[in-house]
Amino acid sequence: MKPKFLRNIFFTLLGLMLFSCEPGEDFLAEEEIALGTSLVGFEGRLPNNLTFGTAIKASNHMMSAMNLVQKMEGTHVLTIIDSKSGWELHVSFPVRVMPEFPAFNELQSHSEYLGHFKKGYSYEMILEILESEMAKALADPTHSSIGDFSIRVKQNNDERYIHNFHDPVESGMLQVLRVEEGMESSDSGVQTRKIEVEFGFDVNMSAAYLETQPQTGKLKGKGIMKFSEAVFEE
Repeated sequence: MKPKFLRNIFFTLLGLMLFSCEPGEDFLAEEEIALGTSLVGFEGRLPNNLTFGTAIKASNHMMSAMNLVQKMEGTHVLTIIDSKSGWELHVSFPVRVMPEFPAFNELQSHSEYLGHFKKGYSYEMILEILESEMAKALADPTHSSIGDFSIRVKQNNDERYIHNFHDPVESGMLQVLRVEEGMESSDSGVQTRKIEVEFGFDVNMSAAYLETQPQTGKLKGKGIMKFSEAVFEE
């Protein structure tokens, strides 16, 4: 198993690569699913002391790239967005190796890509991770998931704040407070499974750029986000 700090470094590079890649490179675009505005949201303060409004929408997408030993690694990202102000809160799951995933240039179709990702980082795996982290937080009020999950605050898809990937203690605390399964209709009208998760945030964030003010701040509050299995649909 790779050391945790190497996984964190990989995730940092992964995010930069996937958001900056040009068409034709061996990276596939995000798969994003809108989940509506019913229950999702964030109550608390962003690192710049602003708050989310009421025009909230949610999405989840997946990211993947080859690691240094030519093994495919991927993650799922949950997002809530204030559609008026453009502020976004992103929570990324632990990066997972998908050993049976072929190289991008060997994939025959987008459908094949989705199928491999669904097998390598499935709904059931997401649920297991969340339930495990919730149980740890219930057993130990000081437990934090920040060492494996990562958090970003963006505005209109521009990076604004990130937490300290390399020192979970200095990053603060992220806890899984509640996990609930359900069903919903996808854009194609098919009933699909969903997971609603409530996170508790008390996270020390740093600005991604020198021009961002303030340079440091705390993300503090509770957020309800969703994972939709519709992310694996065409």
